[in-house]
Amino acid sequence: MRKLMICLTLLAGGLAGSASASDDRAIFITGSTTLIPIVSNAANVFMDRYPTWRDYNPEWPERPVLIELSGGGSGQGVRAVLDGAAHAGMVSRELRDAELERLGEHEAVLVGIDAVAIAAHRDNPLHGHYTNFSTAELARIFSGEVGRYSALGNGLPDREIVLLVRDASAGSAVMIQNRILGDTPVSSRALQMNSQGQLVRTLTDNTSSFAYISLGLVNAREDLKAFAIDGVEASDANVVNGSYDLSRPMYVVTQATDNRYLRAFLDFLLDDEGQAIVVDQGYIPVRAAD
Repeated sequence: MRKLMICLTLLAGGLAGSASASDDRAIFITGSTTLIPIVSNAANVFMDRYPTWRDYNPEWPERPVLIELSGGGSGQGVRAVLDGAAHAGMVSRELRDAELERLGEHEAVLVGIDAVAIAAHRDNPLHGHYTNFSTAELARIFSGEVGRYSALGNGLPDREIVLLVRDASAGSAVMIQNRILGDTPVSSRALQMNSQGQLVRTLTDNTSSFAYISLGLVNAREDLKAFAIDGVEASDANVVNGSYDLSRPMYVVTQATDNRYLRAFLDFLLDDEGQAIVVDQGYIPVRAAD
C-alpha cells in the first residue's frame, strides 16, 4: 500500500492534494522525471525498512514514514521548492543563475550523474549506416533542416524522421539547446514528450523515431542503441573522464536544510545502498565522478 501511494502520486503528474512543504506528515519531492526511478525505488526501500520514524531513530516520533513523488520537469522541481509546495526538487541539470539567486541559501545534493544520448530503436534504418554523428549533423536534424532519412545518405529510405524532444523546461532539452542547437530553435515538426517515460515508450514503439534521451534509459534496454557524437561513444566511462560532453548532474535541491526527515532520506540516497540503486537504474554513482 505504501508503494501504491507513490505510484498514484506519480500518475497524478503533480503534487498530491493539499501537499506542501509545511506539511510534516510526509516528505514531498517533485521535479525531473529522469530522477523518479532512482528516488522512487530508494523511497520504497526506505519506507519498507522504516515503517515509522521511530524505527529509524528511537528518539523520533512514531509517525509513519511517507515519501510522495511527482514529476513535471527540472524547472517544476525548483519552482515547487521556491513556492513552498515541496520539501525538495529533483533537478537533472545545472541550476540557472536566476534560480540560484531566487533560492538563496539552499542545498543541491548530487545523487548521481546522467548523460543525454542520441538514440533510436535498434531497427531504425540509421543503425545500418551510422554509428556516429557530428554536432553539426545533429543540429541539422533537430532544427528540422533535415527531415527525411533519405537526405542523410544513399540507401536510407525516403521516410520522415519522427523527431522526439522533451518540453523546454526539461534538463535534457536545455542541454541539447545549449550544446547542439545554440540559437537555432528546435524543429516545429518535433513531437514534444512530457516525461522520460513517454519518450522511451514512443521511441521503442516507433522504429522511425529519433531522439535525445537519458543514457541510463538506453543502458537499461536492449531495443535502443545510442550513437557516438563527434567520434566519442556515449558510455559511462567517457562521461566520467569528461570526453563525452552531453553529461549532466542529478540533484535533489532543498531549502529545508533543517528538516531531519528529509535529511535522513537524503543520507540514505548517498550511502552504499542508495548509490547501488543509482547504478541499478543505469546511472553513474557520485563516487565514480570523484
